[in-house]
Amino acid sequence: MPDIGGVVIDSPYSDVHTLITRELPSRSGLPKQFSWGISFWAKVLYKVSFDDMVPKNVIAAYPDKKFLFIYGTKDNLFPIDDTLDLLKVSPKSELWLVPEAGHVKGYQTNPQAYINKVTTYFEDQLK
Repeated sequence: MPDIGGVVIDSPYSDVHTLITRELPSRSGLPKQFSWGISFWAKVLYKVSFDDMVPKNVIAAYPDKKFLFIYGTKDNLFPIDDTLDLLKVSPKSELWLVPEAGHVKGYQTNPQAYINKVTTYFEDQLK
């Protein structure tokens, strides 16, 4: 990622383990204790390691990068805590809260503001 000028991350999660533990009960009816099994079987059957899907670890490895995090204030899928976790490990980054926007609905909610924000970010990062 050192050669990448900028990254915009809209409605992120910060840790796949936390995401699965949080979402599994409501989406499947299974208790959260089953989340370890999903991780185990994903690795055994599909060679997918959930340990590699922890955005906060990846982002923390680039402390000099400025990421743009976008979060809709009406996001009902991922709590803002996930975005704030990412911001904590990337102090140079910026958080843009999109009023009234749901999960990944910032552009749909306010397209001109979205375009302006993202364009300004990339203009700054790609100097």
